[in-house]
Amino acid sequence: MLRFLFYFLQLLCFPQIFALTMPPPIHNYNQTALLIVDIQNDFCAGGPLAVPNGDDVIPVINHLRSQVHFGMVIFTMDWHPVNHISFFERFASDRSKYPDAKLYEEVKFDLGDGRGIRTQRLWPIHAVQNTVGAELRNGLERSSSDIIVHKGTNPDVDSYSAFLENDGVTETELNSILKRGNIKELVLVGLAFEYCVGNTAYDGIKYGFKVTILEDAIGSLGPPNESARMTDKLNEVGVRIMSTEKFLNNNAVLLVAPLWELILFPFIIRIN
Repeated sequence: MLRFLFYFLQLLCFPQIFALTMPPPIHNYNQTALLIVDIQNDFCAGGPLAVPNGDDVIPVINHLRSQVHFGMVIFTMDWHPVNHISFFERFASDRSKYPDAKLYEEVKFDLGDGRGIRTQRLWPIHAVQNTVGAELRNGLERSSSDIIVHKGTNPDVDSYSAFLENDGVTETELNSILKRGNIKELVLVGLAFEYCVGNTAYDGIKYGFKVTILEDAIGSLGPPNESARMTDKLNEVGVRIMSTEKFLNNNAVLLVAPLWELILFPFIIRIN
């Protein structure tokens, strides 16, 4: 009995220096939203715009959800109409006007809509509304309280960020959803880092949120130099990039026995 009294006193007097590691509790982040970015069939194995090892992030995200109670969980989804501005085929069909259009490269264009000359990177057809390719990937843990935010719904404007379309003006509903939920911080996971994950994180800072990206729960599509450029861009505005383990351990309980208990331990055993 006396031994347990010593442990109790230790918790009261030395909470910061405890010798046993306790299992981390389920963390409660009522003012934090988990943003799961674009984990859709077309961006995973077998899709036309598959991120290498994109499926590998799913078990990491599922484990995260099992350990953390987030105030909100939001899935963002590319949700493109047919003939979307990001599709190479839209420009390839008019070679007389766009002779230099190439898949995965940028093209300059003017639709005559008052927006002037714009630049667009061209991709294979992907994430077309109401197709299997646009569906969320099987294996993702889902809940009835999860929220879905669609982006890229305008046929003439692309949208990497889940906050803003690429015109830098047109907002999605994401910010208003987060504000209504009294969300202060964002944790981002998903596909792909150089584009939708990174730009959503960047805009999250602009909208006043604290933002963390979990590096082992994201996939990268582009070459290393593009990843490096995005990392630098995010570091400049204060986005935190860390592992899921580090994020979970931020509030873990670490117990280290104080020296006086080690000295008195033989006497405690003898008394008991």
